[in-house]
Amino acid sequence: MKREEFVFYPSKRQLVLQVLVNLGLLVPGILLILLGTEVLFLGVLGVLYSPFFVFMVVYFLYRLVKGNPSIIITDDYLYDNGGIFGVGRIYWEEVESTLILKGGKHEKDSLVIEVVDPDAILRRLGKGKQMVIGMLNKFQLHAFYIPQETLNIPLKDLQKIVERKRRKKRVRRG
Repeated sequence: MKREEFVFYPSKRQLVLQVLVNLGLLVPGILLILLGTEVLFLGVLGVLYSPFFVFMVVYFLYRLVKGNPSIIITDDYLYDNGGIFGVGRIYWEEVESTLILKGGKHEKDSLVIEVVDPDAILRRLGKGKQMVIGMLNKFQLHAFYIPQETLNIPLKDLQKIVERKRRKKRVRRG
C-alpha cells in the first residue's frame, strides 16, 4: 500500500511580518535602556522588557532562513512544528476531534486538535517545553492549537487532511 505524506511550511510573508512586528516592539525596550543612563528605573525596565523580543526576532529569522516545515502529516501521525510551542508527534489514535477556531479582533484563526490524553503527548517533550505547554494547556482542556499564521495552507484544507487520516487510521485499527 502506498504511503502518503504531506509537508506544509510557514508562510514566508508571515515570517517576515513577525520579524518586523517584533523589531518594532523591541524599539521601546532599546529606548528605555538608552534613557536608563539618566533614570535607572527606565534602564532596568528596558533590560527586563527587551530579551523576549530579541528572542522572537532571532526565532523568526531562524525559521525564515532554515525553512523547517510547520506540519508533517503521515499515515501514522501529525508532526506539529508550527511554532515555539509546537508539540511534535501526535498519533492519530490520540486525536479525538478537530475544529477550526475563528479568532477575534486580536486573535488568530487556529486548527484545534482535541486529544484523548494531552499528558501522553506532553511526556514526549523536553522538560522546559513540557512545563510551558503544560501551564498553557491547563486552560485549553485537552487540545493543541495550530495557528493559521504558521501555515501556507488554509485551515479548512488542513482539517480535511487531518480528519481523513484520523478516520482512515481508526478504520484500519477497527
